[in-house]
Amino acid sequence: MRRIKTNGRAHRKLAGVDNPAVAPLAMPLLAGPGALATPLVVAEQAAGVPMFLLLCSGAALVFGSTYLFFVWADELFSCIGGQGMKIVTRIMRLLLAFIAIQFVVDGIKGAGLW
Repeated sequence: MRRIKTNGRAHRKLAGVDNPAVAPLAMPLLAGPGALATPLVVAEQAAGVPMFLLLCSGAALVFGSTYLFFVWADELFSCIGGQGMKIVTRIMRLLLAFIAIQFVVDGIKGAGLW
């Protein structure tokens, strides 16, 4: 009966999940197989040192912006509020669905079925 009466925040505290950045949806996109394999494939296709340095600077920009978003997550949440966070979450879900659909379409095209 006690578990039924707890709200989401109390349940997250009991589970030790206080950081909204650590979510099942966020972690695979940041450190999953696609995030690890993509730089390797792009680095192999880089023609020469200038292109490789451009790739490294782009990766550093992505890492830096991700770090800043994680550091300022509480401030961003307080600015947009709970309703704003729901809107952002829905937009991100839609974006993730678009990415998944694109993966399927690319796989079908790569297999020569379309």
